[in-house]
Amino acid sequence: MKLTVRRAAAADLPTLLQIFDNARAFMRTHGNPHQWPDSYPGAARLAASLTTFFINQTSALEFTTQL
Repeated sequence: MKLTVRRAAAADLPTLLQIFDNARAFMRTHGNPHQWPDSYPGAARLAASLTTFFINQTSALEFTTQL
């Protein structure tokens, strides 16, 4: 199996929100219901994080490996 790791982009926002939803459900099921409320981080906060975190990043972060 091939695995590629790269920086997230704005187009990844729906997938990232789904990952957080899945993580919240997992944590609730396994006894950690309070770490991330339903509204956290939310689309606006996550989109802002993608923009502000990577705005000054010029180097590429990407690698591929075989698993």
